[in-house]
Formats: sequence, C-alpha cells, structure tokens
Amino acid sequence: MSAVIYQKIQKAYKKAKKMLDEQHEEFIATYVVMQGENEHIFSMCTWTVGVDTIFPHTDYMSLVNLETGEILNFVPQKKFLEIEGVEFHKYISGDLGVTYYVGKSYPELHIIKEKINRDK
Repeated sequence: MSAVIYQKIQKAYKKAKKMLDEQHEEFIATYVVMQGENEHIFSMCTWTVGVDTIFPHTDYMSLVNLETGEILNFVPQKKFLEIEGVEFHKYISGDLGVTYYVGKSYPELHIIKEKINRDK
C-alpha cells in the first residue's frame, strides 16, 4: 500500500481510538504507520501481556512483557492471531469501518517466537 493510503487509514483509526477511549475501560492500542528499509511502509501496534487491549488491524505487532523486559517486535499480526492460545475476538468500529480486536491473553513470548519462526 502507498503512504497516502496508510495515512488515510491511520486517520480513521485515530478517530475510532478517540471514540473507543470514551466507551471502554480496556487499553486502546494506537495504529502506527512506520517506514522501514527500502522505504517499505507498514502498520504496527503494541500489546502488553496481562493488559486487556483493544488493538487495531495492522501488518505487525510488538508484544511486550513488562515483568521480564522481554519484547517481541515485528510479529506478523495475521500469523499471531492464528496461534493457539491467543484469546481475542473481532470488533468492527461501526460508522468508521475500521477493524479492531479485543485481546484477552496470549502464550508466553518464547512460544510465539517458536511458532512464528517455524512457519517461515
């Protein structure tokens, strides 16, 4: 996708986040657009273990364990959501037409890393 498309999507998620912040007690993760090597543009969000989180549909996720200091970056979200033990359900933010997931828990980061690396 182009930078312009990502920026439009980011704008929609920003509006949705504001609305969700007012309606929900869970942490609402931010949709972030980043530029990597070779000008590759992608989206990312963060989910911290033990924190019920409503997170946006993105290309990648950053998973964080504050107790151990462990961080697992650039986890493809599609693969992550397919891992057994990841507890979530899909949530569509009505009028804005953006997709969020309501996350409850996920396996330990070393298990996720093993499963993601095994599938490469």
